[in-house]
Amino acid sequence: MPDRVDRTVTARSDTGGGLDAQVQLLSGGPSAAGTGAHRTGYARHAAVARVTAEISFYRHHRLTPREKPLKVMSLLGSAARAVTARIGYLRAVPPITLGGAVVVISGGGRGIGAATAAAFAARGAAVWIGDLDAEVAGATAARIPGATARLLDVRSPSSWRALIDEVLGVHGRIDVLVNNAGVMPVGPFLNQDQAVTDLMVDVNLRGVLSGMAAVLPAMTAAGRGHIVNVSSMAGAIPLPGMVTYNATKYGVVGASLAARREFDGTGVTVSAVLPAAVRTELSSGADLSALPTVDPDQVATQIVDTVTTRAPRVSAPTWVRRGWQLAETFVPETVERAARRLIGHDQALALDPVGRRDYLGRIDRHARSAAHRGSGDAGSPAADTGGAAR
Repeated sequence: MPDRVDRTVTARSDTGGGLDAQVQLLSGGPSAAGTGAHRTGYARHAAVARVTAEISFYRHHRLTPREKPLKVMSLLGSAARAVTARIGYLRAVPPITLGGAVVVISGGGRGIGAATAAAFAARGAAVWIGDLDAEVAGATAARIPGATARLLDVRSPSSWRALIDEVLGVHGRIDVLVNNAGVMPVGPFLNQDQAVTDLMVDVNLRGVLSGMAAVLPAMTAAGRGHIVNVSSMAGAIPLPGMVTYNATKYGVVGASLAARREFDGTGVTVSAVLPAAVRTELSSGADLSALPTVDPDQVATQIVDTVTTRAPRVSAPTWVRRGWQLAETFVPETVERAARRLIGHDQALALDPVGRRDYLGRIDRHARSAAHRGSGDAGSPAADTGGAAR
């Protein structure tokens, strides 16, 4: 007889006003895949956690009048997915207990990546931070109990393999991969230097593909694992001044959903997280007053929550993606264009250069370094994957 499974579902609002839902599953060890009954119970409680957590989020998050109808949509969508999960997808997915889980995060030195590392560690996970900025990554890891920092150039498949092999050598498994590294230089498309274009594609898209390719063999062999690819609402909403960035983030969403289906039945799941404007160095020089914004801690909470819900894609805040879907479906383009102008949707064409000077200077140095060294140099400092765009 298997050991008794003791499960509790909790939901609370974190200090940043975000959603923090977790299912605690005590089943004889964090690496146990669980019996069929265990997985059925996991699906049931994950479904409850999804709805309960979203209700908790909205109870503690102040909404404007225009956001309230979207709240209803969001809750209905979560309820529908919860019912589906109970009878389908999650029933065949082995659970991952956060206490003792092994988590790898790219671009974990700053911003969303650092907040995500802290969030997983707070739940008892062993966290590995991969980052090109070794000094910043080391300082971040030093502040997080149980965290380890290593050099990682996400553009380089061999750099990915070196990190994954080391983690497997220490722990024997990887439970969660968070592909977070990214860069976001913006501006008129025709003025964009080719080196900057290459850098965005290499870091934002190729880095995600290389990360998945490096970890999936071990996860599928274990029959268990979860991958979170951090995209952006720019992966759903096209914006002037972000042609290349939009292309990479749409690509991340597409790759996430395709991999989710390709590896369905293996025990490995893939989720895409789409943050709105995040209050980090990424948005320096931008006027965020008319845009939905989130703090890195709130995005980190959404990322951690996908380990429980295994949702295919979520936005932060949760209502933004559904609001955009509604607008795309029912709002005529003429009306949409007028609304876009009112909120300054084209400000990426001319962001404050003084406010973004430090960020853009670092991006320019790494872009030219990449062009000079060539993309085949494994481990070369060709891209700033230290979370500067996160």
